[in-house]
Order: sequence, then C-alpha cells, then structure tokens
Amino acid sequence: MRILVAVSAGAVITLLAPGLASANPPAAAPRWPAATVYVAEGDPGGDSAAVIPIPATTGQPGTPIKVHVSADPALLAATPDGKTVYLVDEGSGTVIPIDTATSTAGAPIPVGSSPIAIAITPDSRTAYVVSQGSGTVTPIDTATSTAGAPIPVGSSPIAIAITPDGQTAYVLGGIAEAGEVTPISTATDKPGLAITLARGPDAIAIAPDGKTAYVAIGSFFYGAHQEIDPIQTATGTVATPIPFANPYDLAVTPDGKTLYALSTGPAGYGGTVTPIQTATNTAGRPIEVADQQSNPVSFAITPDGANVYVLVDSVVSCDGSVIPIRTAASTAQPAVPVAGLPHLIAFTPDGETAYVVASTCGAGSYTVTPIATATSHAGQPIPLRYATAITVAG
Repeated sequence: MRILVAVSAGAVITLLAPGLASANPPAAAPRWPAATVYVAEGDPGGDSAAVIPIPATTGQPGTPIKVHVSADPALLAATPDGKTVYLVDEGSGTVIPIDTATSTAGAPIPVGSSPIAIAITPDSRTAYVVSQGSGTVTPIDTATSTAGAPIPVGSSPIAIAITPDGQTAYVLGGIAEAGEVTPISTATDKPGLAITLARGPDAIAIAPDGKTAYVAIGSFFYGAHQEIDPIQTATGTVATPIPFANPYDLAVTPDGKTLYALSTGPAGYGGTVTPIQTATNTAGRPIEVADQQSNPVSFAITPDGANVYVLVDSVVSCDGSVIPIRTAASTAQPAVPVAGLPHLIAFTPDGETAYVVASTCGAGSYTVTPIATATSHAGQPIPLRYATAITVAG
C-alpha cells in the first residue's frame, strides 16, 4: 500500500537530506521524446473530470478529454501497446477507456466497490482492476471494453502485479489482518490457493524472470513484523524473510539483480532506499534520501534500470525534490527541485524522461515537471488545475 503523507504549508525553505545539494549543475538542454503524457484532472465539488493529453515533444496541454466521474479519479494506466488509457474512478466504481488515437472516452465499465489498483497484461489484452471494497478483481477485455466475472480474492486487496510472461496476476491483500497473496491464472481468470503472510502487507514487486514475488510486510502502522517476504512463484511458498525496518515500497531492476526497498522513519519522516541483492537476499548500505524534516513519498526505477527516482517533500515548506540514485554506484545524486510537493511519477517507455506531479501549497494548483534522466535537467513545469493521476503512452 503506497501511503501519501499530507503536509501543510509552513516555512519557505526546503530542507534536504544531509549531503544532498539543493540545485543541479549546469546541463545541456534536454531532448523530450515522442510520447504522450496523460494526467487526470479532478473536479472538486463537481461530478466530472478530464484527462489532459500532453505531447512530450511540445510540453503543451492538449484538448481535455471530458469524462463524467466522481471528483477525484484515482488511477490512470496505459496498455503496453499505447492504444488505450484506462481511468479508474474510485468514487463510482467504474473504469473508463480512452482511445489514444482519437482522444475519445468510451462508456464507463462497472467494476467492484472502491477500485484501488490496476494492472495490464504484457500483451495488452486484459486489464485487471482490484476493488478493495468488494474484495474482488475484475478482468476487462481491452478489445471489447467488457468486464468479465469478478474474481474473489479475500479481504481488503490493495495491490496487483502481473508476471512478465503474463500468465499469473498476484493480488496483495489483508492490510492490518493476516496478509495474503492470491495468484490468478490469466488464462482462466481463476484464483489459486492464497499464500498467507504476516500482518500488514504494504507493497508487492515481481522479479523480471517471474520466479519471485517480493512483499513488504509491516510498516510502522502495523507493529512488530518488519520484513520483506520472497515468495517462490513455482511453489507458492515463502522463502526465508529478509529482516527490514519499515518497508514501504519495493521495485526490482530490469535485470533482476537488485531489489530496492524504500523505508520510512517511525513517524513517517526521514527515510532511506536500500539495495538488496536478489541472488543472496542480502541488504546493502542504506542510502539516505530524507531527514527528519522531510518525507519520502514514493520511488520508481527507470525502464533502463540506471536510476532510482525518489520523490521527497518537506514538512516545513511547500517545496519538494526528486532525488536520483545511480544504481551502478548506489549513490544519491544532487536533488532536482520541483515546484510544490511531489507525489506521482511516470516515465516515457524509453526511460529518457520522468514526469513528476506536484501540488502547489496554498495556490490550489498542480504542476507536471519533465526531467531528462540522462542529465537530471528539469524542464519547464506544466501548470494544471487539480492532478490526481498520471501515465505515459507511446
């Protein structure tokens, strides 16, 4: 479960982790690739929203794609082939397909109550939507935009990950109760035997070879269990847990050699990113990314595996930053400032550009900042009204 920590406005300075610079060295102007960024723009107090397409080559918002949903659409996800973007609306319990070629929205597709996560098979044929309120996963045929029968997966499912071969979807659930992971065969849409875990699962990530699913167990919200559980997908058994304090989020490098774990402090402030060698399940030196005056919000690995990007905001100001970590050296680079408090990130398929959504405290507005990953050079922020989700297609 990825928990976003809300921070109120405070002083006008940004405190960064010790040793992290507050500005970048001079860099060449970035080259933005040919892709389209899609941002969900909510309508607080209303009953409609829009998805804003932003061509990466121009950085200028295109014509809004109007959709009738609740005020805060929760998620966006693009099919791997780039043909469709799905908008998940938690309030109405629906998913809206958007044709990227025509920028038109299709009819809402009913799913379960309180949809909270979505994953799409590598062949782009099926989208699986996790509904926390219903305890179900709904498969959607992307060719016909029709929903299949809901798949029961137990109490409070919160996340889903699909193996790279597309054969199995793993659904994480349980939250404060005994955790569990339910495998679903994508060929039959039938659930397998649930794998029981300790209380308080937070996040799941699958190795590129599909042999291991890693689950973060027991952030500071859930007490004693503090570990990362490696699940052997061939047998559905949990290998020896990796002791780890306050695991919050997980990501595996594309080569499968390193699992990165984001850890927060006991009060949600301060944090580190730790590399774990998957061959031995041993943790390396933690990399500090936030001190006791700042919050690590989330992180993601670039598609080429060269960088880990960590979103950090400050508890004493309305500013934040993105901290690149070079995976080859496991070292933090100078922080890239962004306008506001960063909370969402997406990459172009080629990994050349990261797009970071940040909220501007007091102004009631948001920005999307492009960052060239080769140089950590931030482009001109793109202003938006109320951004709630982001994805990239193309």
